[in-house]
Amino acid sequence: MARHWVQAQTVIRRYDEGGATKLYNPGAWFEVRNQELLQLQALGQIRTTAEALKATFDFSQCGILWRGSLTSLDAPRLQEYGIATEESATLALPWKHTLLGHPPAVLTAQNIALGFVRIEDGKDWDAWEMAACLADGLPLAQAHGSDAEKRRTLDVVGDLRIPLYNTTMLWVRRTDTTTALIADWEAELNAGADERHAFARALYTRRVRMCTLPPNWVGAAPGTL
Repeated sequence: MARHWVQAQTVIRRYDEGGATKLYNPGAWFEVRNQELLQLQALGQIRTTAEALKATFDFSQCGILWRGSLTSLDAPRLQEYGIATEESATLALPWKHTLLGHPPAVLTAQNIALGFVRIEDGKDWDAWEMAACLADGLPLAQAHGSDAEKRRTLDVVGDLRIPLYNTTMLWVRRTDTTTALIADWEAELNAGADERHAFARALYTRRVRMCTLPPNWVGAAPGTL
């Protein structure tokens, strides 16, 4: 039975799965199953993740460029947010906010939307241009790839003690800087470069506002982000 993250709009008292009474104040997030979701919605006591996010963010300028089959994405849930999808064998930024993804990334519509919220345009310190998760195991460039790739990264960046990112899911806000970064990354990939090293070379040689997410960020509760 599916689980859904919801946000309390009123004071809610409910039993958790262990039978303990829980109290949730307005704004608190918690998980429910299908039947309870419908009951709380009917009473107007909650907002779904989609409803909460759409109230503060315009997803009409967001899209997913997926290098692979779109059948691996949850199309109905994405339509709930109004997020477009497109298959492509090449990298580009066709929307103002683009998720560049490909297998084996496993993403929910909720996390896709939350990633877009991270790169919202603005003038404050947190107006990120990109968002990405660190690679599993937190490897540094010196511990990944061939000797040739390491030498090239050292020549370009000047250091191999730099963290690598999970390049199967990158949220990108289109700017002059990110457009050039993605173009350079694409050129390296077409030349057969290692995907993570090539991305590191494109990233660390530019001033890009990168929102760095932990490796286990996908699947996290919306109220803890």
